[in-house]
Amino acid sequence: MKTPGFSVSTAIQSNRQVYAAVNFDCNFIFPCDRCLEDFGMNINGNFEAVYKYSRDPEELDSGEGGNIFFIAPEMNFIDLTELVREYILISLPMRKAPGETDGRCDYCGKTEEEILQNKTTQEINPVWDKLLNKKNLK
Repeated sequence: MKTPGFSVSTAIQSNRQVYAAVNFDCNFIFPCDRCLEDFGMNINGNFEAVYKYSRDPEELDSGEGGNIFFIAPEMNFIDLTELVREYILISLPMRKAPGETDGRCDYCGKTEEEILQNKTTQEINPVWDKLLNKKNLK
C-alpha cells in the first residue's frame, strides 16, 4: 500500500506571487458498494495554485478566488495540506466499487445477482413456540 502523499512538482516564486503545481497520489480502502467487502482504490490527481503577495487586510482575509490566494509578503511557509485534502475529497468517486469484467466483480468475483440473493435462513426463537402452536390450533 502506498503512503498517501503529495508533491509540488513546480514552484515558481516572483516578487509578486508564488505559483505551485501539485500532484497527489494515495491509496484508500473502501467497503464495496455492491458486496461490502473492503478493496483498495488508487486516487491521484493534480492542481495548480497561485499565492499573491498582498498587504491589504481584506484580501488577506478573503478565501474566495478559486485557486488564487493572498498571503503576506513576510510569509516564509505555505501550508498546502488543507488544499490537497479538498482536492482529494473532490476526487473520490461517488460509487465506490471495483471494476467489472463480464458482469463479475474484479475483486470478489461475484455477479450482482449473487450479491443480491438473500441467503438467510429464518430461525424462529423457541420463546414463540407456544404462541405459534395456539395459532395453528385455530
